[in-house]
Amino acid sequence: MQFDRPPFLEVIASLKWIPVSSGQMKSNIAPEQPQPIFATPLQDDFISGFAKGAAALGLTVSERMVPPGMPYISYQPALRVRALDNENSKMLYQVGPGLFSAHAVPPYRNWEAFRPFAQDGLDALLMTRNVEEKGSPFINVALRYMNLFTSELVGQRSTFQFFTEVMGFELKLPETLRSRLKDDQKVEPQLSLRLALRSGLEMHLNFVGTATIGDKTGILMDIIVASKENIVADHNAVSQVWEEAHTAIQDTFLALTTPLHSTMRAIG
Repeated sequence: MQFDRPPFLEVIASLKWIPVSSGQMKSNIAPEQPQPIFATPLQDDFISGFAKGAAALGLTVSERMVPPGMPYISYQPALRVRALDNENSKMLYQVGPGLFSAHAVPPYRNWEAFRPFAQDGLDALLMTRNVEEKGSPFINVALRYMNLFTSELVGQRSTFQFFTEVMGFELKLPETLRSRLKDDQKVEPQLSLRLALRSGLEMHLNFVGTATIGDKTGILMDIIVASKENIVADHNAVSQVWEEAHTAIQDTFLALTTPLHSTMRAIG
């Protein structure tokens, strides 16, 4: 099902792996935590190699996000690449030590259009990871969708009403708090859930009552579904995780937003 007025902000398909330890400036930090890494030839070759691989896919505009000579930060982007043509200019890749991500922002067509873009970037990554990392597994494979529900979609509902009337959460304040409220419609709840899924993946479902993104303000719905175990560095293995994650996110989104489908103008 698609919508003529979706609340969509961004989709991110990402991978993380432990970058090579040689050249690290600190060794007393857990490997999955961000830390400075010297700009070694191996890391520089990876960044430049991925830029060339992306250019072969038509993403010829590249932006280095770390100045020459400065250390990289693990799991932080060091290069961003995108296409010049209008059709694909709203999609981009980012890479850094231990990080790959594929992004799409509005206008976003659907998962079927974004999936091959993410997979092409994955293939470019698998070809260009440096020799010391090529066989290392991905410690995190994730898919993330961010949506912003503005007043155009939720009307005059308060954040509290959005949670209870639209999302279907049962929220009840204890009497000691209710008795002190000036206006219970001005309660601004925020919600964060971490759910172990039957598929073996993990869902993080986060709501922010009042969020401003660019020139829009609304209720932010941020859904991440990620692997809990290491995933082999293989196209099919990663694609399967992304596919299962998308199914979980799509089913959750459609079910929770059912009361808004007419306002969002369902088109299929």
